[in-house]
Amino acid sequence: MPADNDEFREPEVTDTSPRAGGAMRDMPDMRENAAQTVKHLSGTIAGLGAWLIIAPFILPYFAAPDIVIPAPYNDVVCGVLLLILGAIRWGKPLDNVWASYTSAGIGAWLVIAPFVLAPYSFGATVNDIVIGLLAIVLGIASAGPTKSVERGI
Repeated sequence: MPADNDEFREPEVTDTSPRAGGAMRDMPDMRENAAQTVKHLSGTIAGLGAWLIIAPFILPYFAAPDIVIPAPYNDVVCGVLLLILGAIRWGKPLDNVWASYTSAGIGAWLVIAPFVLAPYSFGATVNDIVIGLLAIVLGIASAGPTKSVERGI
């Protein structure tokens, strides 16, 4: 038996919170969790974009064959943008936070587009408002974990 009982002493517990100025032992786990969260949310944003691209061919967007409405064109363009932004954010989940905010901005445009670019069919209006609201929520939510990692909380 050793003369000194240092081997059997309980380790000291120190405060590792960032506010206490201690070392952050959980930082790699926090970064990994944040990255996974952003990947899931960004993948969903990309999925919304894919839906917007195909929606004009599935939903009743056209009220009459002789009336040209801007909804299909707007949805395809917004869909391509959301698909690209979601892929950018998915590829580097802790970088490019601007892509999340831009996705939320496109979502806001989708919510007001049926009223700005009238005439819209009922199906196109409902689709754009629902997808727009989802893009706003998911865009803002996917920016949050990155900001938390940057602040260390």
